[in-house]
Formats: sequence, C-alpha cells, structure tokens
Amino acid sequence: MIGEVIKNSAINAKIHAKLKNSLKAKDYDKMVSFSTVSQLAAFLKQNAEYKEALADVSAESIHRGELERRLKTVINKNIRSLITFSSESDKAFLTLFDIRDEIWNLKILLRLLFRPSEGYSPNYIETGTLDYEKLFRARSFEDFTELLKDTVYYKVFKPFLAHPEKQSLFELETALDSLYQNLTFEYIKKYLSKEEQKIAEKSYGTEVDLQTILFIIRAKIYYGFTADQVLPYVSGKRYRLKEEDIRSLAQADSKEAALDAAKNTCYKELFEGSLNGIEAKVSAYSLKMHKSGFKRKPYSLESVLCYIKIREVEVRNVIMITEGIRYGLPPQEIRSYVIGID
Repeated sequence: MIGEVIKNSAINAKIHAKLKNSLKAKDYDKMVSFSTVSQLAAFLKQNAEYKEALADVSAESIHRGELERRLKTVINKNIRSLITFSSESDKAFLTLFDIRDEIWNLKILLRLLFRPSEGYSPNYIETGTLDYEKLFRARSFEDFTELLKDTVYYKVFKPFLAHPEKQSLFELETALDSLYQNLTFEYIKKYLSKEEQKIAEKSYGTEVDLQTILFIIRAKIYYGFTADQVLPYVSGKRYRLKEEDIRSLAQADSKEAALDAAKNTCYKELFEGSLNGIEAKVSAYSLKMHKSGFKRKPYSLESVLCYIKIREVEVRNVIMITEGIRYGLPPQEIRSYVIGID
C-alpha cells in the first residue's frame, strides 16, 4: 500500500525535495510588498514549482480563475508524479484527486450553463478525461446530463431530469459534493490498509466535519434555511461530529445561535470570536493537523496528504495576495490573510 511504497527511498526523497520548494515566510513577506501583479508573477516564476505553469502568463490581465487553474496544475502534476511510484490499488485511491478536479470543472460548466452572464470562463477549466468542449457547448441541462451518460456523474444528475424545479446550482453542486464524499470513504475502505485507513479517515473525516458545520451556517445565514430545509442536504458522513451537534446547528435561529452551536462541538476552538475569516481558520487548522501527523509518521500516507495540503494552502495564499495587490491593500493587511506560516 501507499505507506509501504513511501518507505521506498525514491518516493520519500521526491516528496521531501519538493517540500523544500515550498513558499516560506520570507517569500510571503516579499510577495505582499509588491505593488503590481506582474511583479508577483515574475517572483513566482523564479520558484521551481511554479515556473512552468506561469511561463506564458500575462500578469497584467490574468483573471483570478485562470491564475488559480494554472497554480492547481502544479498540484495535479505532482500528484501524478507520485502515482508513478504507486501500486495499482494505490493509484486507484489517488484517482480521487482527479475526481475532485473533474467536479471542480463540472461546477464551472454548470455556472456557465445556468448563469452565462456572470463572467465565468471555460479557460478556467483544465483538460481531462471528460469531454469538456462538448459539455461547454451544451445548451440545456438535459443535453449536459446526456453527455455524462458513461460516467459516475450521470447517476448524480439523472434524478434531476424529472424535477426541473430542483435544477439549481445549489442543488447540483451539493449533489456533486456528496458524491465526492461518498466515493472518498468508499475508496478508503476498498484500497487502503488498516493503518492507512486510520490516517485517511482522520484527514478526510475532519474535512467533512468542518465543511458540514460551515455548510449549515452558510445555509442558515445566507439562505435562511430552516432545520427541515437544510438537514436533507447534510452529508451522512461523520468523524468526530455528533448527530446532536448537527441538529443544534440546524435549529439555530440566528447567526449568534449558530455560532454558539458551533462552539459546543469538538471543533469549538475554531469558532471562538466571530465568524469573520472562518474559512481561513479551517484551512489553517487542517494544515496544522497534517503537519503534526507528518512529523509523527513521516514515512506513511501522511507525507503525501501533508504535501498536497501544503500546496493547496500555497495556492490559496497566492490568490489572496494577488487580490490584495489588485485592490491596493497595504502589505500588512494582505499579510494578515496569509495562513499556515510557521
């Protein structure tokens, strides 16, 4: 399994070598001091990890979505390089990352289909196993679904064909998220050893718990959902989150009540204070968890998961810095949005 493969000096050396190219505190300090995005892009091109992805970038005009897509290609490329050293069962497990990217792309295409005037672009989409060109040309949800007939996504969208009233971005994106969560835990059980299952369940289970809390809070605050409206969309997967926690969150009748309910969960430390910047707190919490696990078991599955998380946080940080520069925020304020720096 992956844990055994990582013990191979080649893949272990590869991961540790790539981690050396991670952006450091001094790099972020330099980046937030730039006054233009072109300066930031030029700086990133000096980093071995991002040089190729940004080689032909037009720093003055690149949109956030396109920049994010290019940076994500770095993560995908490195995951695929690790697959080279993996067994067949390990490769099957790591295909979860391909599925996650396909879902990300499908969400963009759905937004193009349902809200073509909101500025989404097919240029944000990576190439992959799905025929994104045909999906982009689809002019109805029925056509879109038919093009996915031989994929796992067809079973997700097919039930919506008989219920036009449910064909909304909220419903469809939630269904895709549920698919990914179900496949994740299915693959963990199917492809990983017992020891690796514990590591993966903690990693993904914690992510699901936290995303469930955020999902309910957003549904309550931004959409005014009642408990009966929100609960059908809540994932059935749990790690440390209890059923009574879910009920309490769903029944909250105000922002303050939702925050109080979150403080009564095992993740209460994340919800001390206000909900401002909560997504950043969640990302930082997840990264800290992975780094801690990596230190305890540097030759386990945790090294792969930690490496991927570090790269994901880097992409998030670069996007935040880019937006801060574009809006003319002072360096100190931009730096406050950067997370995961030891």
